Amino acid sequence: MNLKITHIVFDCTCDDEDWTDYDAIETADMLASRYVETVWAVDNEDDLVEFVSAKSGWCINEIDYVPVDEVAQYSPEWPLGVPY
Repeated sequence: MNLKITHIVFDCTCDDEDWTDYDAIETADMLASRYVETVWAVDNEDDLVEFVSAKSGWCINEIDYVPVDEVAQYSPEWPLGVPY
């Protein structure tokens, strides 16, 4: 199935003492802007969360998506063109 991300919130908190709240917010906003509207070829909804989290390197707090007939831009087997 192909799923399009319509909303996503990443958990960009980090225990590193140099990592500030501002860094977390800025990173979460940047990631959201890069992942919203991307279409993923996945077997199920859980795979979407797993693959996006793995590709971005961050946990996901919230995600909304819709099934689409569009051609997928990303798949777990393909290299990810989205930074992070």
